[in-house]
Amino acid sequence: MIRFERVAHAEQRSESGAGEEFDYRHNGDGSGLFYVNLLLIAIGGALGSVARYLLSSLVLRVTGSLLPLGTFAVNLVGCVVFGAIAGAAAQRFILTPPARAFLLIGVLGGFTTFSSYAYESVLLLRDGQFAAAAFNIVGQVVAGLGGMWAAYVITN
Repeated sequence: MIRFERVAHAEQRSESGAGEEFDYRHNGDGSGLFYVNLLLIAIGGALGSVARYLLSSLVLRVTGSLLPLGTFAVNLVGCVVFGAIAGAAAQRFILTPPARAFLLIGVLGGFTTFSSYAYESVLLLRDGQFAAAAFNIVGQVVAGLGGMWAAYVITN
């Protein structure tokens, strides 16, 4: 499960109750929140999956490429959006547990396709397309990390 966890500084670790307020505010008291979060994740996941299919299909139709550019585009967009939300939430607003469940776990979890990325990379390797596989593997990781970092910095 995707969560933003608080790591106490060294001087706080010995303090009794360090981080309890953070945990309560961000993770809730547990009563009923679990089932609400599951529903939000399910709805968000459905929306993210449909968006992934539409964007991936569009990119593949437009490019006509044998490379899995649809998955590449989806992963890059997903990383940029995740970074923007995380960056803004770090400085500009509190991302509540229900919002986090819906947006980050549900929508973006359904939208990003790293399992497809791995599968398509394996297929390229299996088919002897080593240059395409290397571009896919390295390109998605570098572009995704760069996109997330840039969006985080811009929104933070």
